[in-house]
Amino acid sequence: MPSVPSKVIKRPERRFLFTFRGKPLSGIVWIDLGSELIVKPLVGKARKHLSIFASVGKLHRHVTHEEVKLGQKRRHTQRAAISPETLANRIFWALAPPDDPPPRITSFADRAQTAALTNWFSRIGPRLFRKTTNSPVHVMQGPVGALLDKAPTAQTPENFNLDFEPLVSYYSSKEAKEDAYETIREFDLRLDGRRVAFSEDWSKLVFLVTEDMVFELNIERMETAVEKNLRDLGFEGFFRALRRKGYSLIDELAADTLRETIAPGIE
Repeated sequence: MPSVPSKVIKRPERRFLFTFRGKPLSGIVWIDLGSELIVKPLVGKARKHLSIFASVGKLHRHVTHEEVKLGQKRRHTQRAAISPETLANRIFWALAPPDDPPPRITSFADRAQTAALTNWFSRIGPRLFRKTTNSPVHVMQGPVGALLDKAPTAQTPENFNLDFEPLVSYYSSKEAKEDAYETIREFDLRLDGRRVAFSEDWSKLVFLVTEDMVFELNIERMETAVEKNLRDLGFEGFFRALRRKGYSLIDELAADTLRETIAPGIE
Protein backbone atom coordinates (compact mmCIF):
# COMPACT_ATOMS: atom_id res chain seq x y z
CA MET A 1 0.00 0.00 0.00
CA PRO A 2 1.45 3.40 -0.97
CA SER A 3 2.33 5.64 1.94
CA VAL A 4 0.09 8.64 2.57
CA PRO A 5 2.07 11.85 2.81
CA SER A 6 1.64 13.59 6.13
CA LYS A 7 -0.35 16.78 6.04
CA VAL A 8 1.78 19.90 6.18
CA ILE A 9 0.49 22.24 8.85
CA LYS A 10 0.70 25.86 7.75
CA ARG A 11 1.59 28.04 10.69
CA PRO A 12 -0.09 31.46 10.87
CA GLU A 13 2.39 34.14 9.89
CA ARG A 14 2.45 37.84 9.18
CA ARG A 15 4.90 39.42 6.80
CA PHE A 16 5.92 43.05 6.97
CA LEU A 17 7.79 43.79 3.76
CA PHE A 18 9.28 47.02 2.42
CA THR A 19 9.99 47.12 -1.29
CA PHE A 20 11.20 49.50 -3.96
CA ARG A 21 9.96 49.00 -7.49
CA GLY A 22 8.69 45.58 -6.49
CA LYS A 23 12.06 44.35 -5.17
CA PRO A 24 12.41 43.42 -1.47
CA LEU A 25 14.21 46.14 0.47
CA SER A 26 13.72 44.97 4.07
CA GLY A 27 11.19 43.20 6.25
CA ILE A 28 10.44 40.63 8.92
CA VAL A 29 8.08 37.69 9.29
CA TRP A 30 6.26 36.69 12.50
CA ILE A 31 5.45 32.97 12.70
CA ASP A 32 2.91 31.92 15.32
CA LEU A 33 3.63 28.42 16.64
CA GLY A 34 0.86 28.64 19.22
CA SER A 35 3.08 28.50 22.28
CA GLU A 36 5.91 30.48 20.71
CA LEU A 37 6.41 33.43 18.37
CA ILE A 38 9.26 33.26 15.85
CA VAL A 39 10.69 36.41 14.25
CA LYS A 40 12.94 36.17 11.17
CA PRO A 41 14.25 38.68 8.60
CA LEU A 42 12.81 38.48 5.09
CA VAL A 43 15.99 39.48 3.25
CA GLY A 44 19.23 37.57 3.12
CA LYS A 45 19.76 34.06 4.47
CA ALA A 46 20.18 34.62 8.19
CA ARG A 47 20.62 31.41 10.18
CA LYS A 48 19.12 32.85 13.34
CA HIS A 49 15.69 33.69 14.65
CA LEU A 50 14.21 35.38 17.71
CA SER A 51 11.87 33.28 19.86
CA ILE A 52 9.34 34.81 22.29
CA PHE A 53 7.19 32.61 24.52
CA ALA A 54 5.23 32.78 27.77
CA SER A 55 6.16 30.66 30.79
CA VAL A 56 5.51 30.93 34.53
CA GLY A 57 3.85 34.33 34.25
CA LYS A 58 6.63 35.96 32.22
CA LEU A 59 7.56 36.52 28.60
CA HIS A 60 10.81 34.75 27.76
CA ARG A 61 12.99 35.23 24.73
CA HIS A 62 16.14 33.85 23.21
CA VAL A 63 17.96 33.87 19.90
CA THR A 64 18.10 30.47 18.21
CA HIS A 65 21.21 29.73 16.11
CA GLU A 66 19.85 27.45 13.40
CA GLU A 67 23.28 26.39 12.09
CA VAL A 68 24.07 24.79 15.47
CA LYS A 69 22.67 21.28 15.72
CA LEU A 70 20.23 20.45 18.49
CA GLY A 71 22.16 19.31 21.56
CA GLN A 72 25.29 21.31 20.82
CA LYS A 73 26.29 24.25 22.99
CA ARG A 74 25.07 27.80 22.39
CA ARG A 75 22.12 26.89 20.19
CA HIS A 76 20.18 29.41 22.26
CA THR A 77 21.71 32.72 23.36
CA GLN A 78 20.50 36.07 24.70
CA ARG A 79 18.15 34.38 27.11
CA ALA A 80 16.07 36.77 29.22
CA ALA A 81 12.58 37.24 30.61
CA ILE A 82 10.31 40.17 31.36
CA SER A 83 6.91 40.46 33.00
CA PRO A 84 3.85 41.54 31.00
CA GLU A 85 3.23 44.12 33.74
CA THR A 86 6.54 45.84 32.96
CA LEU A 87 5.64 46.14 29.28
CA ALA A 88 2.15 47.41 30.14
CA ASN A 89 3.42 49.96 32.68
CA ARG A 90 5.45 51.64 29.97
CA ILE A 91 2.45 51.92 27.65
CA PHE A 92 0.32 53.31 30.50
CA TRP A 93 3.07 55.88 31.16
CA ALA A 94 3.06 56.87 27.48
CA LEU A 95 -0.71 57.43 27.55
CA ALA A 96 -0.65 59.35 30.84
CA PRO A 97 -0.92 63.12 31.06
CA PRO A 98 2.39 64.44 32.47
CA ASP A 99 0.63 65.64 35.65
CA ASP A 100 -1.27 62.39 36.29
CA PRO A 101 1.04 59.34 36.11
CA PRO A 102 -0.48 55.83 36.20
CA PRO A 103 -0.37 53.52 39.23
CA ARG A 104 2.44 51.00 38.95
CA ILE A 105 1.22 47.45 38.39
CA THR A 106 3.33 44.55 39.68
CA SER A 107 0.63 41.89 39.19
CA PHE A 108 -2.56 41.93 37.15
CA ALA A 109 -3.86 39.32 39.60
CA ASP A 110 -3.80 41.90 42.40
CA ARG A 111 -7.34 43.24 42.67
CA ALA A 112 -6.33 46.42 44.50
CA GLN A 113 -3.81 47.29 41.78
CA THR A 114 -6.21 46.62 38.92
CA ALA A 115 -8.91 48.66 40.70
CA ALA A 116 -6.47 51.57 41.00
CA LEU A 117 -5.64 51.22 37.29
CA THR A 118 -9.35 51.22 36.37
CA ASN A 119 -9.91 54.36 38.45
CA TRP A 120 -6.95 56.04 36.81
CA PHE A 121 -8.23 55.27 33.29
CA SER A 122 -11.64 56.66 34.28
CA ARG A 123 -9.95 59.84 35.45
CA ILE A 124 -7.72 60.45 32.44
CA GLY A 125 -10.19 59.21 29.82
CA PRO A 126 -11.74 62.64 29.20
CA ARG A 127 -8.25 64.04 28.59
CA LEU A 128 -7.34 61.35 26.07
CA PHE A 129 -10.68 61.34 24.28
CA ARG A 130 -12.10 64.83 23.91
CA LYS A 131 -14.36 66.89 21.71
CA THR A 132 -12.89 68.43 18.57
CA THR A 133 -11.91 72.08 18.82
CA ASN A 134 -11.01 74.91 16.46
CA SER A 135 -7.29 74.30 17.13
CA PRO A 136 -4.98 74.21 14.09
CA VAL A 137 -3.57 70.79 13.17
CA HIS A 138 -1.28 69.59 10.39
CA VAL A 139 -2.25 66.82 7.96
CA MET A 140 0.31 65.12 5.73
CA GLN A 141 -0.16 65.26 1.98
CA GLY A 142 0.55 62.53 -0.55
CA PRO A 143 1.02 58.78 0.05
CA VAL A 144 2.02 59.13 3.74
CA GLY A 145 -1.12 61.14 4.44
CA ALA A 146 -3.28 58.51 2.74
CA LEU A 147 -1.54 55.74 4.72
CA LEU A 148 -2.05 57.54 8.04
CA ASP A 149 -5.74 58.16 7.35
CA LYS A 150 -6.34 54.46 6.72
CA ALA A 151 -4.33 53.26 9.74
CA PRO A 152 -6.90 53.77 12.57
CA THR A 153 -9.48 51.45 10.97
CA ALA A 154 -7.25 49.15 8.92
CA GLN A 155 -7.00 45.55 10.07
CA THR A 156 -3.46 44.17 10.20
CA PRO A 157 -3.16 42.05 7.04
CA GLU A 158 -1.26 38.78 6.87
CA ASN A 159 1.02 40.43 4.34
CA PHE A 160 1.77 44.13 4.76
CA ASN A 161 3.76 45.55 1.86
CA LEU A 162 4.89 49.16 1.65
CA ASP A 163 6.56 50.12 -1.62
CA PHE A 164 8.76 53.20 -1.43
CA GLU A 165 8.53 54.17 -5.11
CA PRO A 166 5.27 56.20 -4.79
CA LEU A 167 6.71 57.95 -1.72
CA VAL A 168 9.96 58.82 -3.47
CA SER A 169 8.12 60.01 -6.59
CA TYR A 170 5.79 62.27 -4.64
CA TYR A 171 8.12 63.67 -1.99
CA SER A 172 10.86 64.50 -4.50
CA SER A 173 8.37 66.45 -6.63
CA LYS A 174 7.94 70.21 -6.67
CA GLU A 175 4.39 69.76 -5.40
CA ALA A 176 5.58 68.00 -2.25
CA LYS A 177 8.31 70.54 -1.57
CA GLU A 178 5.71 73.30 -1.58
CA ASP A 179 2.87 71.39 0.11
CA ALA A 180 4.26 68.48 2.14
CA TYR A 181 1.54 69.14 4.69
CA GLU A 182 -1.55 71.27 5.08
CA THR A 183 -2.75 73.13 8.17
CA ILE A 184 -6.47 72.78 8.89
CA ARG A 185 -8.70 72.86 11.99
CA GLU A 186 -9.67 69.89 14.14
CA PHE A 187 -13.28 70.59 13.10
CA ASP A 188 -12.23 69.82 9.50
CA LEU A 189 -11.17 66.22 10.24
CA ARG A 190 -13.53 63.64 8.72
CA LEU A 191 -14.08 59.93 9.28
CA ASP A 192 -14.27 59.37 5.52
CA GLY A 193 -11.34 61.66 4.73
CA ARG A 194 -8.50 63.32 6.63
CA ARG A 195 -8.78 61.77 10.08
CA VAL A 196 -5.18 61.67 11.37
CA ALA A 197 -3.28 64.88 12.12
CA PHE A 198 -0.41 66.33 14.12
CA SER A 199 -0.81 69.01 16.76
CA GLU A 200 0.38 72.52 15.94
CA ASP A 201 3.76 71.90 17.63
CA TRP A 202 4.05 68.40 16.05
CA SER A 203 4.30 66.77 19.50
CA LYS A 204 1.04 64.79 19.37
CA LEU A 205 -0.87 62.59 16.96
CA VAL A 206 -4.56 63.42 16.80
CA PHE A 207 -6.95 60.63 15.69
CA LEU A 208 -10.60 61.33 14.86
CA VAL A 209 -12.55 58.44 16.49
CA THR A 210 -16.12 59.72 16.07
CA GLU A 211 -17.59 62.61 14.12
CA ASP A 212 -16.78 65.08 16.91
CA MET A 213 -14.26 63.32 19.16
CA VAL A 214 -10.47 62.87 18.89
CA PHE A 215 -7.86 60.76 20.65
CA GLU A 216 -4.50 62.42 21.43
CA LEU A 217 -1.23 60.52 21.64
CA ASN A 218 2.07 61.99 22.79
CA ILE A 219 4.54 60.91 20.09
CA GLU A 220 7.78 61.15 22.09
CA ARG A 221 6.44 59.29 25.13
CA MET A 222 4.98 56.48 23.01
CA GLU A 223 8.20 56.17 20.98
CA THR A 224 10.16 55.83 24.23
CA ALA A 225 7.83 53.16 25.61
CA VAL A 226 7.78 51.11 22.40
CA GLU A 227 11.57 51.35 22.01
CA LYS A 228 12.15 50.03 25.56
CA ASN A 229 9.62 47.22 25.11
CA LEU A 230 11.13 46.08 21.82
CA ARG A 231 14.58 46.12 23.41
CA ASP A 232 13.44 43.96 26.35
CA LEU A 233 11.66 41.58 23.99
CA GLY A 234 15.01 40.99 22.33
CA PHE A 235 14.73 42.81 19.00
CA GLU A 236 17.71 45.11 19.51
CA GLY A 237 20.03 42.26 20.53
CA PHE A 238 18.73 40.02 17.73
CA PHE A 239 19.37 42.58 15.01
CA ARG A 240 22.78 43.39 16.52
CA ALA A 241 23.68 39.68 16.46
CA LEU A 242 22.71 39.49 12.80
CA ARG A 243 24.90 42.46 11.90
CA ARG A 244 27.87 40.98 13.78
CA LYS A 245 27.61 37.87 11.60
CA GLY A 246 27.49 39.95 8.45
CA TYR A 247 23.76 39.60 7.81
CA SER A 248 22.13 42.81 6.63
CA LEU A 249 18.52 43.68 7.30
CA ILE A 250 18.48 45.62 4.02
CA ASP A 251 18.97 44.20 0.54
CA GLU A 252 21.91 46.19 -0.82
CA LEU A 253 20.90 45.98 -4.50
CA ALA A 254 17.43 47.39 -3.80
CA ALA A 255 18.97 49.98 -1.45
CA ASP A 256 21.43 51.10 -4.16
CA THR A 257 18.55 51.57 -6.60
CA LEU A 258 16.68 53.60 -4.00
CA ARG A 259 19.72 55.79 -3.28
CA GLU A 260 20.35 56.37 -6.99
CA THR A 261 16.73 57.43 -7.43
CA ILE A 262 16.79 59.85 -4.51
CA ALA A 263 20.24 61.34 -5.14
CA PRO A 264 19.38 63.48 -8.23
CA GLY A 265 16.65 65.25 -6.24
CA ILE A 266 18.98 66.20 -3.37
CA GLU A 267 20.07 69.81 -3.59
